[in-house]
Amino acid sequence: MATAVLRVLSDILLALDSGNIAVLVLLHLSAAFDSVDHATLLQRLRTSYGLVLEHLSLPGSRHI
Repeated sequence: MATAVLRVLSDILLALDSGNIAVLVLLHLSAAFDSVDHATLLQRLRTSYGLVLEHLSLPGSRHI
């Protein structure tokens, strides 16, 4: 994670040194997914995108 933070910081500083404007937007989305029924989410991923997550363990979920 430290490498990613350093990369973002480096990119921002390079943009500013070049006279560009840099904007960083950070979103904390974990609370948004707390209200999603995990069984419904896994089923939607399977039917809409063909994504099968057999070994995924989400809090409060049962394997489908």
